[in-house]
Amino acid sequence: MNQGGFPAAIGQPDGFWAGSVAKGRDVLGAIEGFCAVNNINLAFVQVTGRLESAVLGTYDQGQSVFAVEQYQEDLEIISFSGIVAPADEKPHADLAAALARKDGGVIGGRVFGNTLAHDVLFFISAVSKSALRLQYNEMTGLFGPVPE
Repeated sequence: MNQGGFPAAIGQPDGFWAGSVAKGRDVLGAIEGFCAVNNINLAFVQVTGRLESAVLGTYDQGQSVFAVEQYQEDLEIISFSGIVAPADEKPHADLAAALARKDGGVIGGRVFGNTLAHDVLFFISAVSKSALRLQYNEMTGLFGPVPE
């Protein structure tokens, strides 16, 4: 176990991929599917482009639940990144986004399924020989990374 807040080695670089998400397709599902097909178990993911709609959540620590909202509008990606790591024996995308509305307002939070692409590219930096997976953490109420 890593003590004292110092970074721990969890793998080594194992390639860089780029892909696109078809218009109207779920962004998380496309990324998780891409990782499953390409045997990518742990990776940093960066997403760019525009969305047709988004499902975003913020975590209520007191109640240990996500407050989730769906936005049915055109959205420009300002920032959209996170990790893919194994959970329940398959790739699981844990991503957060900041998105711009047409009026200049910004929304953001954890990205949930049914976030639909308009024009989306994703970039994946994979790590091999990973010693990390996602597991439910009872203390936080969230899926989080744990060393193996």
